[in-house]
Amino acid sequence: ECKTLLIGEEARPAVQERLRATARNHAGVCHVNDAITVHLGPHDVIAMMNLDFEDDLPLSQVERIIEEIEDTVKAEFDEIRWLYVRPQSSEAARARREQLQREIVEEWAD
Repeated sequence: ECKTLLIGEEARPAVQERLRATARNHAGVCHVNDAITVHLGPHDVIAMMNLDFEDDLPLSQVERIIEEIEDTVKAEFDEIRWLYVRPQSSEAARARREQLQREIVEEWAD
């Protein structure tokens, strides 16, 4: 177990799904594009989420929603010590994934 933690094991699938659900359940969040978790130690997890917010929300509202998500995560997830939330449209997330897939295919083709 220690070896995998050293190289950044993901949090358990149940934790990842609860994290996604926490974000999805907030009004103003349209889609969870990505939710990435990495163990930094046995009980220390860093989590990063790219979220698509409703387009017509003012920035102050997006900031408030992110703060609410952070507060919920702090209260419900003892193991998540750091949480980073990045607003990102679903279209941008899809384009980035497609670009990464093309790069991987090109690397393996060489």
